Amino acid sequence: MPRRIDGEVQPGIRWGPFTARIPFYHFRAEWPEMVQGLIVAGATGLALIPMLQPYFGLSFEVALAVVIVQGILISTAPILFGDPYCHGWVTPSIPLVLAAMDSMGAGPGASADITLAVIHAITAFSLTCAFLFLVLGISGLGAMLVRYMPRAIKSGIILGAAISAFLREFGAGEAITNFLEPHTHLETKSFFLRAPKSCLVAMTICLLLMFSLPVSKLRNRYRPIAILAGLGLAPGFVAALIVGHFTGELKFDVQWGLQDVAFGQMFQQLSPISSAVGFPGWHHFVEMLPLALVVYIIAFGDLVTGNELLRDATRYRPDEKVEINPTRTHLNMGIRNACQAALCGPFPCSHGMLWTGVQVVVTHRYKQGRRAMDSLFGGISAYYVWGLPFLFFLKPVTSFLSPTLPIALSLTLLLTGYACGYIAMSIVKNPVERGIALMTGMVLALFGAWQGLLFGIVLTIVLLGKEALAQEPAADHGPSDEEVSDEIGSR
Repeated sequence: MPRRIDGEVQPGIRWGPFTARIPFYHFRAEWPEMVQGLIVAGATGLALIPMLQPYFGLSFEVALAVVIVQGILISTAPILFGDPYCHGWVTPSIPLVLAAMDSMGAGPGASADITLAVIHAITAFSLTCAFLFLVLGISGLGAMLVRYMPRAIKSGIILGAAISAFLREFGAGEAITNFLEPHTHLETKSFFLRAPKSCLVAMTICLLLMFSLPVSKLRNRYRPIAILAGLGLAPGFVAALIVGHFTGELKFDVQWGLQDVAFGQMFQQLSPISSAVGFPGWHHFVEMLPLALVVYIIAFGDLVTGNELLRDATRYRPDEKVEINPTRTHLNMGIRNACQAALCGPFPCSHGMLWTGVQVVVTHRYKQGRRAMDSLFGGISAYYVWGLPFLFFLKPVTSFLSPTLPIALSLTLLLTGYACGYIAMSIVKNPVERGIALMTGMVLALFGAWQGLLFGIVLTIVLLGKEALAQEPAADHGPSDEEVSDEIGSR
């Protein structure tokens, strides 16, 4: 194994702007991160399945193949591209994309024509995201766009994600009916209402561990609490399993053997290269452009947060030089989104550049010195189990987790909504901006990205006028101590 000289970059194989590092050769195995990743990353990745099955008409085996592909692509960020971030999804985009698919009539019972149209539209969304990451990143126009965008519109975009998440999980007058009459919950699109008691317990535990100010003080004093909070959704998820079992909301049927994974069917049913699916039409790209732009704006905020977390960590580790390169990161995200779309077609989550909670967990141990974690790349890569999704091929694991996946997705959506809500409100500075943000967010959530962005622009011009242009560009600052473990950014 090539040993890094103190103060230098971790050895690797340079190719263009990227650096590939081979596990166990260019960096050692970090077993604490691997154990955590097996639990947290595995269960979180499977949360995709309740989205993929009903909206795209997929079997469990095909949806699992998509999960494995996206997991492998995420793991390439530190291993193949040499990016020093814990990459993940652009999580706030999920409720907005689900709302867009709902408006198209997607879901259980949809006709084959509607399902194919939704596959084309979301594939176009994924490809447009890839294009924006590549072009805006290389040109530098993305930084200018986000930096000079009026605060009210930026806040409205993030607030729209929060509103969309809460409307989907709690709305449409179904909440009280389904809570009091659980037998009706299977007819709703809300994942929360399918197992409300289990979700409520899990949500409460996650809010306490991730956002509670009293608990955050205890995390600084007691290491076990810090470790528990660092597991992200896992503690609440485990509590939901127990509650779901005793309330009868979850029915477990553990099976043995190896799990079938239908990679061939995945390609035939979803890939735009497949003759059975075909490439999206130009009108799909026009329709999805505003939504992709919204995703880019949110993802760029993750880049700022990620850079600050890295700068904070490297202050404690002068022995390793960590290269921060925004162009490399944009290229990485563009390539991964393009590969995902080419192989698997529609991807509602989008590949982003930061899983904030995991980045905090990994860098926390990294700060403890070279003996604790030799290289940052070793810790990040181990958390993704070096791209080896062998747990997903074990039927006892997938059959046991299968009934719980709607809970995992509901937790992701609701915690994202909570974090998006308070961050959106912190961006705006006066009552007029708050009003614009609220109305922009409501239109975005209820009517779509085109309508939301246009409404926000018009409202900003009418109500703020030159004041919107006179605002100081947003400063690139990192998160506060209370925000570093939030799941607002990518998965």
